Amino acid sequence: MQYSVVKEFAFDAGHRVLGHGGKCRFLHGHRYRALVEVSVETLNELKMVIDFYDLKAIIMPLVMEWDHGMELAQGDPLGPTLVQLGQRVSLVPGNATVEVMAQVLYDRCVVALGPPYQVESVRLWETPTCCAVVRRTASDASW
Repeated sequence: MQYSVVKEFAFDAGHRVLGHGGKCRFLHGHRYRALVEVSVETLNELKMVIDFYDLKAIIMPLVMEWDHGMELAQGDPLGPTLVQLGQRVSLVPGNATVEVMAQVLYDRCVVALGPPYQVESVRLWETPTCCAVVRRTASDASW
């Protein structure tokens, strides 16, 4: 049997999509909303997957690394200038799309939680109607 819980997190951040032909190539911001789903095969002694307070304590610092910052692609020519100006900048591999940011958050959650927890999915909304989903596949399973 498998049990799952889902916790929501939110943060505000800016980004731009290098090479985009439309307005997303410009610096702009979003109110991001993330849902992190975590599962286990066996409930703990309190009959929980994980206490929501503990889950928040583990995941919130990962999300807050991006809060009120600028998420840019590694190699974005604006990165060094913004850092020199004292701005908060995080560099992501590839382009700073919601798909890449969801993958980065998923990977960070996997490392931060560790066994016995499995990160089943991360959903990251860039707008109220648009989100990216990264989910664990059968080849990722360690059970």
